[in-house]
Amino acid sequence: MVELFQIKFEFNTTEDRLLLSIFEKASSKKCVEYRFWFTRRFVAIFIKAIDRLIDQELAGDMQISPDAIGAVKKFQLEAVISKADFSSSFAADNTNCSVFGENPLLAVTLKIHKKSKGKYILSFLDNENKGVNIKAGMDLIYSLQKMIVDSVKSAAWNDPLFRARGQEIKTTEPPLFIS
Repeated sequence: MVELFQIKFEFNTTEDRLLLSIFEKASSKKCVEYRFWFTRRFVAIFIKAIDRLIDQELAGDMQISPDAIGAVKKFQLEAVISKADFSSSFAADNTNCSVFGENPLLAVTLKIHKKSKGKYILSFLDNENKGVNIKAGMDLIYSLQKMIVDSVKSAAWNDPLFRARGQEIKTTEPPLFIS
């Protein structure tokens, strides 16, 4: 596992998909850029999983009403956003950075493994189980949630999921594993 350096979501109009780029730097100063295509279906699964993860994390912390959980989620998201840097441009240094794979991988499986309270491993995998594992605390999880929702808005995907995330999302055999 390597140190996370930078993440970017970008809508590609030709592919009608989101492109996730993850720029990681190892302790040896080498870096790798991982790229994944996210389809609308995978984005729906990802958003649902992140929402569920946040709800479970909050439910484990306190005994509060469902209405209060929504307010706490909003407060925590605002706190994370105020600390995060969403304005810096994505600056993968191509001279010192290698790209993993010739083409971006198509993300079809999301695995979430809880390591400890507020600490998770998120795995994005393709059909051949190639992919990347990301160490994620709750700050990064909230940041990812904001980034993907903002990217979906930029993509102008008019799916009801993205207009009202609180509604039940129905998918068939979602490739999601939470342990």
